[in-house]
Amino acid sequence: MVVIEDPNRWKRLLAFASIYLIWGSTYLAIRYGIESFAPYRMMGVRSVVAGSVLYLWGRRQSAEPLSLAHWRSAFLLGALFFLGGHGCLAWAETRIPSGVASLLVATIPVWLALFEISLGRIRLTPRLILGLALGFCGVLFLTEPAELMAGESLDLLGAVVVLLSATSWAAGTIASGRVARPQGGVLFAGMNLLAGGALLLLISYLSGETPPAAGVSLRSVAAVSYLIVFGSIVGFVAYMWLLRVETASKVGTYAFVNPGIAVFLGWLAGGEALSGRILLATALMVSGVAILVTSKEDKGHDRAPVARTDTARESG
Repeated sequence: MVVIEDPNRWKRLLAFASIYLIWGSTYLAIRYGIESFAPYRMMGVRSVVAGSVLYLWGRRQSAEPLSLAHWRSAFLLGALFFLGGHGCLAWAETRIPSGVASLLVATIPVWLALFEISLGRIRLTPRLILGLALGFCGVLFLTEPAELMAGESLDLLGAVVVLLSATSWAAGTIASGRVARPQGGVLFAGMNLLAGGALLLLISYLSGETPPAAGVSLRSVAAVSYLIVFGSIVGFVAYMWLLRVETASKVGTYAFVNPGIAVFLGWLAGGEALSGRILLATALMVSGVAILVTSKEDKGHDRAPVARTDTARESG
């Protein structure tokens, strides 16, 4: 008997590896980048450069005409993914360690579950409630300003802004399956990045953002280059493609893999504390999010019907 393997199997594995490993390392890269660059401007330049590369690449692959509805979708997702998601995260990392930021971003599947419950796409079960409870307990324990275990406190505003970043990213994930999009996945990823980058640069200008006084370091330049090539071009294309071929619940598993990588890298290379308090918060949050993700029913209904302006198939 001849066994025919799924031709997309290795593609899926590589895409998951990209968002698991690469995005786990971007938290430390962001911290290094904001040593020399203002956070919104840095993330704006990152998105515009990566978006330009992907847009030109996508245009070489397809001459499909783009409608106003396509660009409206791009600006909506750009605002949710990059202005709200990346912009808030970069700003917050000026106040809290990168490893702690990654733990708070691990609540993305919690927000995904709440959105999906509100849309009637998943049921509220005891297992789901347990996952939500553990996840939020981890967040509350991590953000408690009182002296706990190692005696450290966490900037509460920075923590709240990261939670807003996670909520915005989750909203973008849900919205990505419900908007009008062109057929070319790379092209649309580039459009999202360009739109989000333009919004980030506008906020940077309107807020009068200024870079740190220390000057530009080689480490910061290398970090931003890494964010552009790997975090945005490789990682975001992989993410958008996975949202096309997998359920949102499976793709969302990256959020509880990233914190372990980010906390370890922050401790190993960034000199960040690895206290008992952070380890306990990690255990609570990862356990809760793992229960939450595995409790979802995988019947294909956690991807919403696609809004189209043409007959093209949705792609990420």
